[in-house]
Amino acid sequence: MKSLSDEQISWADKIRASYKRAGVTSEIVLRLLVAQDALESNFGKSKFCKYTNNYGNIHASSKWTGAVINGDDKDADGKSYKTNFCKFTSMDDYTRYKWKLLNGKLYGINNNTSQEDFLTRIKKYAEDR
Repeated sequence: MKSLSDEQISWADKIRASYKRAGVTSEIVLRLLVAQDALESNFGKSKFCKYTNNYGNIHASSKWTGAVINGDDKDADGKSYKTNFCKFTSMDDYTRYKWKLLNGKLYGINNNTSQEDFLTRIKKYAEDR
């Protein structure tokens, strides 16, 4: 298995601290959120997330009142489509929003969520996008 670079570890530490400021206290949930965002954003190096602070490619719903950027995404079958993505002002803005989204009634992820339950619920989140 390939080791993480110092740059990747530094980024993971930053987003982990940001999730903690957003209210995430569970070690399991922290690790899974950081892993998902690292995968989606290439450890914060993708051009898209550098411009939008959107490390998880969160789509802008009709309730979103912030800035948006139009871009391409792929559905579960790999078919490309255009969509609007949320544009966040900072990493903290992103982690607060994502934690509130996941912690709501629709997904129900909280600081007591087990790893297995997290993975089941995050799959629903990914399918809803």
